[in-house]
Amino acid sequence: MGDELTAAKQFYEREGHLQGPRKHIERIVGEDQEEREHRLGAWIGNQRSSAATLTDGAAVRDRDAVVLKMGGDAQWST
Repeated sequence: MGDELTAAKQFYEREGHLQGPRKHIERIVGEDQEEREHRLGAWIGNQRSSAATLTDGAAVRDRDAVVLKMGGDAQWST
């Protein structure tokens, strides 16, 4: 699982949704025990924007995992 999906999963487990501002920064601890900041709001927005053009199998699976957690067409609030 990529760091962005890890950040999305962490946010979802804490908040119970994946709705938030585009500027949201999520902090996760990586496998190397280093804390990292991820622009989660922007990443999810970009996933929605590019969903129609994804062709790479891994990218589609990642996108689908996020979309399922978002409840389909859920939007991050601005």
